[in-house]
Amino acid sequence: MTADVPGPPDPGLCADCAHALLNRTRRGPVYLRCGAARTDDRLPRYPRLPVVVCPAHQPVDPPDSHPGGAG
Repeated sequence: MTADVPGPPDPGLCADCAHALLNRTRRGPVYLRCGAARTDDRLPRYPRLPVVVCPAHQPVDPPDSHPGGAG
């Protein structure tokens, strides 16, 4: 019999957001924290995953997406 161990939850919009921060605890769990929540009271510090709508979502640009840039 094989135990089904769930993987990490899908972060949704947080997966590519510039405000997403990972908090690791001493005991092992990792929590996704919203850095934008420091200045925006509408946002939860630790959002429920997956995040499907977020007013502060700011995608991180891949390094090769800048026109005229190296990459």
